[in-house]
Amino acid sequence: PTCRHYSRAYIRHLLKAKEMLGMRLCVLHNLYFYNKMMEEIRSAIEEHRFAEYKRSKLEGFLMKENE
Repeated sequence: PTCRHYSRAYIRHLLKAKEMLGMRLCVLHNLYFYNKMMEEIRSAIEEHRFAEYKRSKLEGFLMKENE
């Protein structure tokens, strides 16, 4: 994923400077994030634990939002 190779500060700099690489790195990050989440959702559905997965994922999002 993008975050392993580039710092948030560098990506922020690229975005502020309107460099195409900044937008590209954000797209790659988002694609990685959603692909991984879909894999987790499929696994949770197969293991009949989707409700638990959904609850924990939403709690995680809400906690990060409140930071």
